[in-house]
Amino acid sequence: MNNINIHFVHGWAFDHTFWMPLQGEMKKNNFLFNYYFYDQGFFGKKKTPNSKIFQGKNIFIVHSFGFNWLIKNNNLKADLIINFFGSPLFIDQDKKNATQKKIFQKMLLEFQTRPKYVLEKFYMNCGMQKSFDFDELNLNKLILALKVLYVENLILKTRKLENKIFSIFSKDDKILKYRKFDNYFLNPNHKTLKVLDSASHAMPYIKPGYCFEIIKMFIKNFLKKECYEK
Repeated sequence: MNNINIHFVHGWAFDHTFWMPLQGEMKKNNFLFNYYFYDQGFFGKKKTPNSKIFQGKNIFIVHSFGFNWLIKNNNLKADLIINFFGSPLFIDQDKKNATQKKIFQKMLLEFQTRPKYVLEKFYMNCGMQKSFDFDELNLNKLILALKVLYVENLILKTRKLENKIFSIFSKDDKILKYRKFDNYFLNPNHKTLKVLDSASHAMPYIKPGYCFEIIKMFIKNFLKKECYEK
């Protein structure tokens, strides 16, 4: 399986270690591919693998803000995108969502004065207790990413994608409030794989075994179809 590359892109306020439990599950189950990890530099240094070395099929597994990052870096030419809790539109600016906007604005304002407190609260709402190394916190990058999430609308860019996109959402997600996300994708290549009744935003980290089963099914079906079409 050396011609299959698996790329992992984490979300806001995480780093590449977010994917370590899931990678462990994949290796434990002999799901042996070439693994590449992207780090957006929220804690420590930014890390982006050299895309020139990628040959064969490229599968991107993204989480939350990692989906937005990938859409804006589509020169990476993903053959398949498996999206955990990422949306082209994070905050709907419709007047009906005034409460959600106020909560986000309060978070952004408070983050600039009490970043550690906001991060700890964020992790708790993600369903986890792990905190990252606050000593290496890149405050400017975290604030900028929050501001981008608040105003960014990637619906049109997502609509133009030729990549296969499969998404997983949760009705119990306290970070990305559940709504009809298919209205945001509007892409014939997009399919919502699962809408879970009860799953937290950090599910890939908290329940790597369950996420592996989802990913395994997807990748096997994708590779089977690729072989058939050849």
